[in-house]
Amino acid sequence: MIERIIQEANLSQESILELEKVLEPVFFAKGNPMLREGEVCKHLYLIEKGLVRLYYIDKKGRDISHWFSAENQIVSVPKSFFYQTTSNYFMEALEPVEARRVSLNQLNQLFEKSHEIEKFGRLLTLQLLIELNDKLLDLQLKTAKERYQSLLELHPDIFNRVSLGHIATYIGITQQSLSRIRTER
Repeated sequence: MIERIIQEANLSQESILELEKVLEPVFFAKGNPMLREGEVCKHLYLIEKGLVRLYYIDKKGRDISHWFSAENQIVSVPKSFFYQTTSNYFMEALEPVEARRVSLNQLNQLFEKSHEIEKFGRLLTLQLLIELNDKLLDLQLKTAKERYQSLLELHPDIFNRVSLGHIATYIGITQQSLSRIRTER
């Protein structure tokens, strides 16, 4: 996704170098929290390797997967990051994660310095908005089988990387229903 957006934004080599200057490399071991509920999301992460899950705990105490981000995708908690408020989500590394991160202050400085980078940020935000809208429509309009199929299209290797329990909560069904759908395929 990021590479495609860099091409769409037509970033010059100079802008790419400016981005790379502020993108700090970070590493998270499998199972490590990258953000806890109640903390402020201070960074936006560009995933180079690994898989990250955003999740929340519902009123019944259940762990509900909200989002997965893998290689060449970004992950953050937008409201917490852009408004610097506490997060309602947890962010965890489901695999060892190699990423680059940028703070809001650094990002805003880049946007002020370069219209190309500002366009890149706008296109990246638009892509995330579309993906979130698609997920909302999936949950509202599609059957469990159709939501399962949408997930496979978005993340073809998801079943090799994520537990069935996490996948089930992501598409809004029980693990037993997910097993039934998988055997019917």
